[in-house]
Amino acid sequence: MSDNLDGLINKLDTLANNAKELDGTHKIPATELFGKAFLSQHTNNHFASFDEFVSAGNFSEALFEDIPQKDLDHWVSQATDFNSWDEMLSAAGEEYVVRKLGF
Repeated sequence: MSDNLDGLINKLDTLANNAKELDGTHKIPATELFGKAFLSQHTNNHFASFDEFVSAGNFSEALFEDIPQKDLDHWVSQATDFNSWDEMLSAAGEEYVVRKLGF
C-alpha cells in the first residue's frame, strides 16, 4: 500500500512541477504546437508537418500572421476536421498542455 501511495505522490509532484513550467505566457513554435501526430490525426494523414500544411494552402509561414482570417478559416475547414483556425489553434493548445503535463 505504501508503494502505491509513494507512486501517487511522485506522480502528483511531477504533475505540479510540469504545471509550474506552463505557468505564464509562452511562445511555442508552430512545429511543436502542430506536430506530426496532431496534423496526421486532424488532416486524415495528408500533412506530416506544419510547413506542408501552410504550403498546401498557398500561404507562407513567414507571413502567417498577415493571412486574412477568412482565408485561413476557409483553408482549415477544407483541409482539416476543424471549422476554423481558432478551433484548430485551441485544440492544438489543449493537446500541447496535456502532453506537457505528462498525461
